[in-house]
Amino acid sequence: CGILALMGVCLYMVLLESNRNLDARVRLRTTDLQREIADRKRAEESLKKFVKRLALHIRHTPLAVVEWDLDFCVVGWNPAAERIFGYTAEEAIGRHARELIFPETEHESVASVWQQLITNTGGTRSTNRNRTKSGGSLICQWYNTTLTDGADRVIGVASLALDITERWEGEKKLQQLQRYLVNIIDSMPSVIVGVDATGRVTQWNRQAKQETGLEADMAVGQPYTQVMPRLAGETTRVEAAIRQRRGLRDLKRSHHVGGEIRYEDLTIYPLVANGVEGAVIRIDDVTEKV
Repeated sequence: CGILALMGVCLYMVLLESNRNLDARVRLRTTDLQREIADRKRAEESLKKFVKRLALHIRHTPLAVVEWDLDFCVVGWNPAAERIFGYTAEEAIGRHARELIFPETEHESVASVWQQLITNTGGTRSTNRNRTKSGGSLICQWYNTTLTDGADRVIGVASLALDITERWEGEKKLQQLQRYLVNIIDSMPSVIVGVDATGRVTQWNRQAKQETGLEADMAVGQPYTQVMPRLAGETTRVEAAIRQRRGLRDLKRSHHVGGEIRYEDLTIYPLVANGVEGAVIRIDDVTEKV
């Protein structure tokens, strides 16, 4: 009986120790779970705050924010998109891009960009003509991002669109004005050579080409003393005109052309535009007036 009692006591002590160990493990695991739950709650709270800030940013950004599904139909349409294209979110969501904002002239190029996006091979930036609800025409610059899930499967596309119509039209008018000025310069009987502060050609008109045989694309960027050697002695005058910002003239200067003496007036005009210095060299043949 004594042995049995001793065995019972020993068993009790073992069970008691095991219970204490189990309690300790349970408390430790409980603490770990509480910490995990707290971390998860903090992460979820941070995510909620981030999503809220992102939603506010999307709502108030001046850029159109559009989300597309894999069928190229609208699933997201922010207030700026409503303002730019004229459709409310209710009118736009579910509609295909081609019937909504892209005119027929853009369908082929847009289809190419879309194919690159859904295959995740490019298409991240493009400039397109777009159509508004009222039938108006816009030029928009698009910034596109392919959306993927956790397994890197493509699930859609997010786009930002910036209306650049005013800038594009301004640049177009500027280009037209530049072409107009080039035509005026080319129609002049004078040799007109533009140079920068380092003496490299920036402008080369048709008369300069006729006298030298050099096309403008061959002359521009080259030292003017090389492409028109008879001006090699004028470097001091050109530099002085640029430095002093005043015009210089050399009248009735002579030079030989095919064994014949010709006379010309040389005028150097300083040129300063947007902080870039240079000069315009004009040569007029005055032989008949001498």
